[in-house]
Amino acid sequence: MNILSAEFLLRIVHEAIPDVYFEFGASVPAADLAVHVLDYLHKKLEEMCLVQGGEEEAYLMVLYMYVGSLLPYIEGLDSWLFDGILDDP
Repeated sequence: MNILSAEFLLRIVHEAIPDVYFEFGASVPAADLAVHVLDYLHKKLEEMCLVQGGEEEAYLMVLYMYVGSLLPYIEGLDSWLFDGILDDP
């Protein structure tokens, strides 16, 4: 099975989202969801960093997802710290 298959990506995304999010009528604060997703992706990167032998593509895929998830927060901090603009919708 190709590690970068659709099943692999679906598993990563599904595991990153807390189970309570899928329960009927459940309400998950956005901050809690963001923390859970970023924490999961960070832990997954640490696990995959130790794996050797042809799985560097999978590591890069999870790294791309992690950086993409962090980007809005980094951009917000950048505009706040360097431009003095705090845009918190």
